[in-house]
Amino acid sequence: MSRQRHPDTDTLASYRAGLAGGFRGRRLAAHVARCPRCASVSDQLGEVSSALAAMPAPALPEAFQHQILAAIAAEAATRAAAANSAGLRLAGASRGDAADAAARDTATGVRAHHRSPRAPVPR
Repeated sequence: MSRQRHPDTDTLASYRAGLAGGFRGRRLAAHVARCPRCASVSDQLGEVSSALAAMPAPALPEAFQHQILAAIAAEAATRAAAANSAGLRLAGASRGDAADAAARDTATGVRAHHRSPRAPVPR
């Protein structure tokens, strides 16, 4: 009997999830097709995935939902205030000041031509 190397369970799970492509994916597919042991493990992984997919998603605790919604509202308010502030600064600035502000924004990763006084500034 020849000694055959078998992929580990994580590798088979990646293969089943479609994360092993190219040569590696083809090699795994060929191995699973000819190896009853690995085919069985692969089938068992498929059963686990099916069972998990059939389970209903658990409900979030109400307190956690409130925390998430409060954090989203606070972030939206911060972004809106920053956008309004940036719009007021640019509206009152001279052409030279606006160019200086644009250069600073570009240096910090914020592109001035993508900003709008009405749109939040992405961070």
